[in-house]
Amino acid sequence: MKRISFISIFVIFVLSIMLPVLTVADTEGESASGTFRISIGNGPSRDVQFEARKATGGNTTGEITFRDNGVVVTTPPKTKTSDDSEVSPEVSPFYVKATCDCLVVQGVEAALGGTITESSRKNLVGRTVVLVVQDGDSLTPPLRDKLTFGFYGKPLIVDTTDVERPDEQGPGTWVATDAERSEDTGVSLKKNQEITCTSFPISSFNFIGPKEGKGQIHITR
Repeated sequence: MKRISFISIFVIFVLSIMLPVLTVADTEGESASGTFRISIGNGPSRDVQFEARKATGGNTTGEITFRDNGVVVTTPPKTKTSDDSEVSPEVSPFYVKATCDCLVVQGVEAALGGTITESSRKNLVGRTVVLVVQDGDSLTPPLRDKLTFGFYGKPLIVDTTDVERPDEQGPGTWVATDAERSEDTGVSLKKNQEITCTSFPISSFNFIGPKEGKGQIHITR
């Protein structure tokens, strides 16, 4: 009787060791995480935090957030106070939260993306955010970590045709640009193509300069 009890306890002990290992193994895979502070233009600095991990089954989970430091003050329109002094209205700090469901790792660089679920700007909810990062510490010699990003709308579904030739098919491509960055020249996509972190080659992105942002990024393969 004692022998059976000992064997049962031993089996339970072995399983208690193996189960956590199996659980960890199921979630191990490529990952990208980090924090970055960017400052573009005359507005407040903006913190970017992200974490994405790909399970061995291929599913990606994670989160991306953008948050301004401070309140944005707009110039027009202005309102007058009781003493006739003009005051510019204050705007809530920019905030975006996205659920990450796409991750591609290529060497020391990674592209991750997802759907915006919360934002201080309602027109951004439902759009796609794509974040491209570089882990400079993994280079020889080590370099600064780099980042760039873009917010993209839903796929274009409207066809344009020649009114003189109604049988003519509309264009097969369209250009996606980042509305938050005026210097973005855009990337051509196929019509109706949904934007993900795999839509553009990582090499097609230009990282923001050292004066515009810095942070810590970690990529595992």
